[in-house]
Amino acid sequence: MYDSDGAGKEGYNELIIMEDETESPSLYRDQTPGKNKAYKREHAVKDEAPRDPARKAEIVYVPMPPRCKTTECMPIRKTKDFGDFWEITVTDYKGVCHFEIGCGVHHSGRKVFRPLLKYFAGDNVGGIPLGSLTAPLFFNYQGVVLMGSAEEGSCSLPYEICLPLPKAFRGRDDQIAALNNHTNLYTRDEVKAYITRVHEYPLLARTIREHGIRLMDRLDQEGVRYDKEALLAFTYDDNFTPPSQRVSYVGFGNPISGNGHT
Repeated sequence: MYDSDGAGKEGYNELIIMEDETESPSLYRDQTPGKNKAYKREHAVKDEAPRDPARKAEIVYVPMPPRCKTTECMPIRKTKDFGDFWEITVTDYKGVCHFEIGCGVHHSGRKVFRPLLKYFAGDNVGGIPLGSLTAPLFFNYQGVVLMGSAEEGSCSLPYEICLPLPKAFRGRDDQIAALNNHTNLYTRDEVKAYITRVHEYPLLARTIREHGIRLMDRLDQEGVRYDKEALLAFTYDDNFTPPSQRVSYVGFGNPISGNGHT
């Protein structure tokens, strides 16, 4: 039976889209690299990017945390390093996304995430549980960075939250199609984006926007073409990751569902 509090048990409760820092303001202030002397030592494990032994040429991926040893995590390739930000590429993406139009930056993580939690628990046409949640968790904001101050409280902006499909269920779309009209399976041959690492925890919605605005300046300086309306954030971490080791990523790229759904 679906547990309404299951998001917390799975570790994605209030993960990257908190509206304020009431949950843990001390963590938000103290877990940045500049204020935590033990940060580099504790975080070192995350900077050991996995290598693909099947390829002669070295392929570098976005660092994945230790939880990916027991959780199905989708690798994301780093295809270009600009120093303070990266170009990343995801190939053959198959995932499930929940789409809404509303106050995306003001929703709690639990409320927005619940439809995907229910989907993985068996809320699909076949009633098939998909097992443990995958990673990374993506959150796409449309138009948030470009909105003016008068639109700060807008409830007409589209947003979506996505998870990769477990490998065992790829190609079984007819059996695991979603029942929720706002939840769909998506396939993209290739996804490219430009991202920067964010060490703050919890990562607030307004912080995502601030980092997005700073990244826009850097992308413009480098002459990089990108979709200014497609702000995204993602993380491999969950609530069991030590706060000082948590890393999220903020960037720009076409939304996961932008290339058509299955």
